[in-house]
Order: sequence, then structure tokens, then C-alpha cells
Amino acid sequence: MTDIFEQCARRKVRFPFRGQASAEDLWDVPVEDMRVKHGEDRPGLNTLYGRLARKAHARNQFSLIEEAPTDDDTLDLQIAIVKHIIETKQAEAKARKTEADNRAHLQRLLAVKAQRKEGELLTIPMDDLDEMIANLQK
Repeated sequence: MTDIFEQCARRKVRFPFRGQASAEDLWDVPVEDMRVKHGEDRPGLNTLYGRLARKAHARNQFSLIEEAPTDDDTLDLQIAIVKHIIETKQAEAKARKTEADNRAHLQRLLAVKAQRKEGELLTIPMDDLDEMIANLQK
């Protein structure tokens, strides 16, 4: 199987989203719906995925009298692309959160280490402190 994005580009597939969007445009769309000024909702990728999935489900429901459509794999390609973009964005968001959590934890550990170092200095005898200060002032 060739890359889904190559297939999409070669077939010039567009998505029924805010007019006609290309696969490249979808990378700029948030995963979740957004509420903008005046209470207006801006649909996200999850909404687009739901629309495409419902369309695929409706396509797959046919009667014994009517033939099922067999030649339309564009819809399957659209669903695969939207799903890939959503999964990639979610993985990237998770990685960013993990990195931020790790940085915050590192800062807490460094703060504890600094406090312990200060505590160690408080236990040094006065004569030793005077000697250390004298050595540093030379």
C-alpha cells in the first residue's frame, strides 16, 4: 500500500470542511471543537471524523434490492487521513505534556537539592566557615 498522503495528493482529494480543505489544511485544525466570539462553534477534526464515519456507515447500509457502492474508496482514504492526523496530534500533545511535567519535576528536585545544600552549610562549624571564607577572599 502506498502512503495515504501520496494517494491523497495524486488524486487531489479534498475534505468537506470549511469549504473544501486539503489534507495539508487539516494539520492547522484543532482536534476538538472550539468556541469563538459570539458563542459560535468552530468544528474540529473530531467533528469532521464523525461526519465522514457517518457517511461511510450510511454507504455501507444497503438493501437486498440495491447494490452496495464498491468503487468509492475516497471516503475510506479521507477517514484514514483524518484519523492519522488526530492520532499524531494527540501523541504530540501527550509528548509535550510529559516533557512539561518532567521539566517541572526537575525544577522541584533541584530546589530540594539546593535546600539540602543550604542545610549542610548550616551544620559546618564556625571555625571551618571562617577558614573557607578566608581562603575565598585571597
